[in-house]
Amino acid sequence: MTKDITLKVGEMVAVKGKYLIKSIGIGSCVVVVIFDKEENIAAMCHSMLPSPLEGDKSKGQGRFVDNVQIYDAKYVESTIPKMLDLVLKLGGRKDKLKAKIVGGATMFKSFSPDNSSVGTNNVTLTKKMLNDLKLTIKSENTGGNHGRSVSFNTTNAVMSVNSRI
Repeated sequence: MTKDITLKVGEMVAVKGKYLIKSIGIGSCVVVVIFDKEENIAAMCHSMLPSPLEGDKSKGQGRFVDNVQIYDAKYVESTIPKMLDLVLKLGGRKDKLKAKIVGGATMFKSFSPDNSSVGTNNVTLTKKMLNDLKLTIKSENTGGNHGRSVSFNTTNAVMSVNSRI
């Protein structure tokens, strides 16, 4: 039987077994999955920002869902290494790991001098970090100006994306 877990914004989970991991309300945020399909192991995050803003020392409390730990994952830069570490601790094999990315939309007009958006910056940092960790990006559904919701099935490594346009 497949168990469902729904992540909120700023959360991450790592699991082994038959799970359907979901998240909604993905705009400029980025959802990243690192998985080992053969071992049914995956970690998924719904991160808000590339890195902490100056002076931000906030930390999420985390929570449990059916004895599964849900971790704080507000920032891409601290979450991706944690995801990799947890997947490896669950028995994932580094040479078999793949990644999928969703989100990074430009939901509002940018006011930054270089016209970059939070969504673009989230995707850029995510790809750089995955590349630096030598993890192959199997697929992505990023950019645009619309929200998304996702589900990732650990038994077949299928990520379903629902766009709201």
